[in-house]
Amino acid sequence: MSGVDIRLPSDESEALDCLIRALAADGAGKVGYDVLDRKRLPGSTNLIVRVSGDVPTRELFVKRLRAKSQLRHEAAYSNRDRPRVKPVPDPASRLAHEAAALMAIEAMVAQAGRSDWFAVPVLSVPECPNMLVLDRVDAPTVSDHIDRGEAQEVVDRAARSMGEWLQTLHSSVAVLPHARPHLRNPGELAELAEEMIDFIGSRRLHRRRTSILDAIAVLPSDFELVPSHGDFAPQNVFVTDDGRIAVFDTTASLLLPRHFDPAYFAVVLEFAGFKRLLPRSVVAAVRLAEQVRDGYGPTLPPRSEILTFELVLLLDRWCSVSRRPARSARPVDAVRWARRQGLALHLDRAIARRVDQLVGGS
Repeated sequence: MSGVDIRLPSDESEALDCLIRALAADGAGKVGYDVLDRKRLPGSTNLIVRVSGDVPTRELFVKRLRAKSQLRHEAAYSNRDRPRVKPVPDPASRLAHEAAALMAIEAMVAQAGRSDWFAVPVLSVPECPNMLVLDRVDAPTVSDHIDRGEAQEVVDRAARSMGEWLQTLHSSVAVLPHARPHLRNPGELAELAEEMIDFIGSRRLHRRRTSILDAIAVLPSDFELVPSHGDFAPQNVFVTDDGRIAVFDTTASLLLPRHFDPAYFAVVLEFAGFKRLLPRSVVAAVRLAEQVRDGYGPTLPPRSEILTFELVLLLDRWCSVSRRPARSARPVDAVRWARRQGLALHLDRAIARRVDQLVGGS
């Protein structure tokens, strides 16, 4: 009988029982598990599970789809929820794609032979569908280091390595069968930007429409598409105390312009959860993005082109906070929307700053 520390719904208990049976299939005797942590996210439930008994004790990270995630996915597309710079992944295939991507990254890291890189091992458990099982990595992420005010210490030592890792992903990882091209040329990028500007509905932003579209128009006529992480962000990079890195949480389902991942990293670093940082920490975060770009090397596109992608990603982030709740919504939703208006103003200023940089040729 499993010793569970946290109360689980019956379907999650059954899923973990399935996992234990699969782990014990090689002839191990008694195997049990303890649930150390459980976190509910919009599309999945994440569990930290310790496995012990007649097998070596190990801690696993288990991601399992939530029951209504497919319904939410279908509703978002049928209602055209909002313009998005990236398509929402289909929950029915997301975990399988994530497992395939992490295994491809594991092969890439092994082939590179770098002592400062490591991979997050994936456990193949075909007996348990809709479940992703990884060995738990006991290391903080870049976000954790920044929250602790350590960006100038541990993370700075790993920043160049992160850029080199990203360049290797773009240039040498195998293109997965489920990967699809996206944002293939400036025309597609401009169409998306116009949709987002119209969705946001800001008069000040509308006055910048021409400048934004002009910045996109001068990009190369056809982008070089590369295997993209798609969510290369501070919360998805482990950094050990001795500066070793591992990157996780990707389906690698899109072939995107080489500009996308460096631009995404910079925007998330600046606008996802770090508003409480002291000014000197913000300066350190900006320098971190620069160090990652320096580590990427000479195949990185020009800075002005990356700024244009940052501009579109800022629009995407503004779309996520701009929808006013319906009159029938719960009071708490109205409060959340009111709080988000501070972020919307911050994004508006950032977009103005990016436009000025582009016009000035920075």
